Amino acid sequence: FGLDFSRNLIEKAKKKSNKIEFFCVDMNKINKQFKNKKKFDYIITKRSIQNLKSWKEQKSFVNKINLYCKKNTKVFFMESSFTGLKKINIYRNKLRLKKIVKPWHNLYLDDQKIIKTKFSKIKLVNIKELFSTYYFSSRVLNASINKKVSYDDPLNLIGWKLPQELIKGFSQLRLYQFKFK
Repeated sequence: FGLDFSRNLIEKAKKKSNKIEFFCVDMNKINKQFKNKKKFDYIITKRSIQNLKSWKEQKSFVNKINLYCKKNTKVFFMESSFTGLKKINIYRNKLRLKKIVKPWHNLYLDDQKIIKTKFSKIKLVNIKELFSTYYFSSRVLNASINKKVSYDDPLNLIGWKLPQELIKGFSQLRLYQFKFK
């Protein structure tokens, strides 16, 4: 199953795979649209929860996920982290670089809120940084050297090729892993 809020993206995805059943769904209404609640082995989001408008909506969505979990379901949320962006901006400030502001339509996840929250029948297992070395080299180092940065700048490419755990704490993109309790 594949879900997205954008009908246009659903149509594009349908052209790439005929083995997946796609649905255009508002995440806040997922329970109403899937009344017969199918259970899944894996549940994965990619930059979806961060598009919900408030922590209350984000928390509510995470709490609803358990309705679709089997005993051993693995749940992965690949979402942007406020915690990572904050650290990037601390170092950008030290180098007198302009603060990076998240897109207006995103509410990046706050790692501390995720850690402290007791969710309904679902438990946080791990938060894994993705591409921390790359984010540091591209958002801090390269930005301090080059006035106009492009994705294929040599320093960005080097940051991509290096071990991503070399520099920790800078990844805006994180993998939040949960399991059904």
